[in-house]
Amino acid sequence: MQANIATPVQPHVAASVAAGPGSMVDPSFQVILPSGESSTWNISQNLTDRWGEINDYRAEHKPLQPLLEDPSLLERLVEQMWDEMTFVVRKDGQYGLLFEAEFCTKESEEDIVRGCAKDDQEFQSEMQNYLPESDMLQFLKSRLVQIAADFPSVQFCLPPKEEMVEHRLGLWAFIGDNQLTEDDRERLGRAILDIQFGK
Repeated sequence: MQANIATPVQPHVAASVAAGPGSMVDPSFQVILPSGESSTWNISQNLTDRWGEINDYRAEHKPLQPLLEDPSLLERLVEQMWDEMTFVVRKDGQYGLLFEAEFCTKESEEDIVRGCAKDDQEFQSEMQNYLPESDMLQFLKSRLVQIAADFPSVQFCLPPKEEMVEHRLGLWAFIGDNQLTEDDRERLGRAILDIQFGK
């Protein structure tokens, strides 16, 4: 069976990536690449919510204007979103999708579990469900190598935990506009879910 091929679309690269005076640039974050090396991702996150609606929280710090001025661009990106794992973002001046998954650890969940547990026994029992952060980090590094090999055209990293809810560990995957077919986006999403649920 012949594989579906995504129809090429010229990447929408914002002029502001040149960082001229007063231009809006994508914020920089220190990340871990599949190679294990530290690197920098320049990415404007959360331009939409998980359902494709424009997220105008702190809108003055986001490159939303091109999306608002070009409804076809926003519509096309929203149509490519998968499950509730993706957001419209801009990375290095290019609009696309960010797949994001978070991973609970003993450190990230301790206060939450303690607040919900009725006694120390229940607390200790619930905490057995989580790995220490150091162990989870090593697990994610190993799985990041595998998934990057399976999807060579996708950009992967482990983001700073400060960017995740409750300072959990996370995994990011960036794809440009129409970079993957619908079937490949489905495969990518399910591969990330497999990591998230330890398969």
